[in-house]
Amino acid sequence: MRIQVMKLKAILATVIFAGAILSAPTIACAAAPASSQGATASAVQSRLSKKQFRNIKVTVDDNVATLTGTVELFQYKADAQKTASHTQGIKAVRNQIEVKGENVTDAELQKKLLGKLTYDRVNEGNVFDAISVSVRNGVVTLGGHAHNYVNRNSAIALVSNTPGVKEMVNNIQVDPTSMMDDQTRLALARAGSSKAHPHFSAERER
Repeated sequence: MRIQVMKLKAILATVIFAGAILSAPTIACAAAPASSQGATASAVQSRLSKKQFRNIKVTVDDNVATLTGTVELFQYKADAQKTASHTQGIKAVRNQIEVKGENVTDAELQKKLLGKLTYDRVNEGNVFDAISVSVRNGVVTLGGHAHNYVNRNSAIALVSNTPGVKEMVNNIQVDPTSMMDDQTRLALARAGSSKAHPHFSAERER
């Protein structure tokens, strides 16, 4: 009887030992992805080393980077997302960064943006732009149309770098044009008043 008990204990010990060995690789494999995600987060964080990104924190889960923290301008928020999305191993970016710059009323911000856009002289073609600007709680919505992508992108950059802009929605449409259209527009612009300005309007919130 005593011999049988000893044999049973030996078999049980063997089973426990074998189970421990089999489970070890599983633990190691499970830990690897977490380590990889941490390395990817560090890679993103190191790329956000400029002064304007100093308050941004990065976490990565399932190859999705989450950005949190604060910046001074909306442009910095957009730049941080672009930088993170171009980091190896990142499939998507969840941008939760808050813009904590200058506090401006919606009316003041709208007036400021309209003034800047009016004198945003990229080229003679922008006298044909018709861009609308609306502001609600610091969120700027751009609408209307632009003569070309250069003018549209210039307007977006100007708004993104204006203190007080918390978020931006771009609904500007680019006009379809041909070479003949461009030549006609430029001829009309040169023939018109030298004081002609692009047409920008304040869009009222309903």
